[in-house]
Amino acid sequence: LAQQNKERHPIEELYIALKMRKELLEKKGSEDKLNALPKSNEMIEKAREQSIFYEREAKSYENDAQKDNRKELQKELLELQARKWLSQQRDAIDQEIVKLKKFDNLNSAKRKTDTTALSKKKGKLSEILITEAFVNRFNDELKTLGADRIRVELIKTKTTKGKVLHKLQLQGTLSQYPNEILSEGEQKIVSLAAFFADVTGNSHSAPFIFDDPISSLDQDFEEAVVKRLVDLSKERQVIIFTHRLSLLGLVQDYAKKAAIKSHIVCVRQEPWGTGEPGDTSLWADSPKTANNKLLTRLKRARDILNNEGQEQYEREAQSLCSEFRKLLERTVEYDLLADVIKRHRREVHTKNKIENLAKINDLDCGFFDCMMSKYSLYEHSQSWESPVKTPTPDELEEDFTKLKVWREGFANRASKVN
Repeated sequence: LAQQNKERHPIEELYIALKMRKELLEKKGSEDKLNALPKSNEMIEKAREQSIFYEREAKSYENDAQKDNRKELQKELLELQARKWLSQQRDAIDQEIVKLKKFDNLNSAKRKTDTTALSKKKGKLSEILITEAFVNRFNDELKTLGADRIRVELIKTKTTKGKVLHKLQLQGTLSQYPNEILSEGEQKIVSLAAFFADVTGNSHSAPFIFDDPISSLDQDFEEAVVKRLVDLSKERQVIIFTHRLSLLGLVQDYAKKAAIKSHIVCVRQEPWGTGEPGDTSLWADSPKTANNKLLTRLKRARDILNNEGQEQYEREAQSLCSEFRKLLERTVEYDLLADVIKRHRREVHTKNKIENLAKINDLDCGFFDCMMSKYSLYEHSQSWESPVKTPTPDELEEDFTKLKVWREGFANRASKVN
């Protein structure tokens, strides 16, 4: 304790003495019982002098700091600290910069593809480059299809989201909507004209696919549409789906006039599904081709007779007889009468054809009378008392061959017309 007292500062000893005096005062409650105060005036004066000294020293240091550009140094320190932090966060900052650049590129691209500006620009360009040409093509198509008497016009309505929209408008009527005035067939022909005007304006030559395009049309419009389709087939592939024999006949006629070979595919319904492509039916083939097909089928019928018996053969033979009778009808129409008059065709063709009628003689008439009478029997039900015997393969082959030989001879026969 004595050693500790030696090491204490006089002020610290004064503080301890005062603290003990206070504690005694609280216990004894009277100042008379307390110890005398140590002499402190000298120490207080020394403390005051020391305080003044330190204050002067502080002001001196402050003045020296201001003279050494302290503010600039503090600013530099902060900058160095910031650089240190940036160096520590370098990887994260580089990733953020890359992400912000991507965002900026996307926003720039988005602004460039804004539909409002695009629509305005495209609207102006379409007015100059598209609309006028499109309307002209539409009017030309109406004329080609024989519908120029229908008073409709194609006008641009608006441009939205970069697409130019048009509408059909009737002229000289209270109603501007075609569906309120035009018949179903007229609406169809106007729609086809607009479609042709649209697709023919494209530079690419994609195929056209039509599903029964002449439905609801009258005869005049039917022929005009078919003729237009045949013209289009000179530039690109045209595919037509139909169940109408009249349309097939028109397509074949106009294709032949244009020296275009039409390809016919029959679509059948099979037990496993619909849409199975099959062999062309006889009514869709030329008589010459159909005749050859019957001769080929006859070979299969002969095999059926030899391998499966009479009952199975009769079913196939009945079908051959029925098909042969149809072929006889088509041969009369196509070869004997030179295709002057044809079913499902309104017009009569006489140019370079009617003179062939002069080649017909009595033997031709007798040949077809005999054949038609013979094979008509198989189209009707027979009496059990006197059934018509199914012809043998040899007999069918003989008749099929006779028709083939007759056709070749008739085609090479000179006309009697001088």
